[in-house]
Amino acid sequence: MALTQCYRQGDGWCIAFGYDAQKIEALKAAIPHTARSWSPEAKQWWVDKNYEIEMLRLFPDFEVFQKQPRLFE
Repeated sequence: MALTQCYRQGDGWCIAFGYDAQKIEALKAAIPHTARSWSPEAKQWWVDKNYEIEMLRLFPDFEVFQKQPRLFE
């Protein structure tokens, strides 16, 4: 499953993807609840930057976003 949205925010990443119950369970299994949060209003996840390796395993296209330089500091 491809990410539909991905950008840096604070000390982590905001990501979004189409609804997939298995992918959501995989994300929850790979990233502890203390390192992720769900925003129902925005329909996106925030994931701590320390879990980038897990993000690459879950979302192969994450690498494209990860390599982009920050536009704003």
